[in-house]
Amino acid sequence: MAGINDHEFAKYVPATTVTGSIQRLWANQGSNVVLTDYVFGRYGGNDGVTPIASQADVTYVGTADITIPLGTYLDGPFIAFKSDQPMVIYYNGTLIQTDA
Repeated sequence: MAGINDHEFAKYVPATTVTGSIQRLWANQGSNVVLTDYVFGRYGGNDGVTPIASQADVTYVGTADITIPLGTYLDGPFIAFKSDQPMVIYYNGTLIQTDA
């Protein structure tokens, strides 16, 4: 479980798909956040060829919706996720973001 001090950066992101060393998600932008696809585990980089879900440090790949209630956090670690609402994410290193 990630702690509040287990990250280097915090960033506001719109409804988006994100890949990186993601430690925590904060639903703070006016409504619940729904994750529709997600990969739990430790990010080991992305060579652009190997599917993220096939990386060695993946602990779980999910497609069932996870709802993060407004004003609450969901701790990772995550390798990737897709969300339907803007939020603040806490992460380490490089972040790859694709607006949904």
